[in-house]
Amino acid sequence: MHEENKFLQFIYTFFLGITIALFIGIGINTFYPQPDMPQPPETLNSLNNLNKQPTEQQIALQNSYDISVQDFNKNKMNPYNRNVSIITLATAIILVALSMLLEHKNIKVIADGVMVGGLLTLLYSVGRGVASQDNQYMFGAVAVGLALVLYLGYHRFVAPYKAHAK
Repeated sequence: MHEENKFLQFIYTFFLGITIALFIGIGINTFYPQPDMPQPPETLNSLNNLNKQPTEQQIALQNSYDISVQDFNKNKMNPYNRNVSIITLATAIILVALSMLLEHKNIKVIADGVMVGGLLTLLYSVGRGVASQDNQYMFGAVAVGLALVLYLGYHRFVAPYKAHAK
């Protein structure tokens, strides 16, 4: 019976963690939606017929559209990805701190689920940081993530064994 309870706790921990990460991601998308990408001109849709050569006007429209997409990525999407990464990085730090607080209050199964949610949110944050295409920000986000994971690993897995060894 006890082994069955451990298995259910394991499943619950990961389900809670995934649900927390989804909640954070969907919440950001709901309250801070990404900018709308430029739409291609209607005349470019007629290029789908592979037997026709594009006209000079269509080539000019395609080039103009390509430039607007590059401008959109550089001036809107990259900053948006960086901002989402900042929000999720801060949220991951809060979740990990909350998991440690819950651990001290002996609410282990929920603490573990919140920790998993924080780590998944951290992973999402680093991914968005990479999408921002800002090398300095990416380095900072990964450095904070690394410090957080090392701190969490030490305090959750190493420090308790050192305390029992004394």
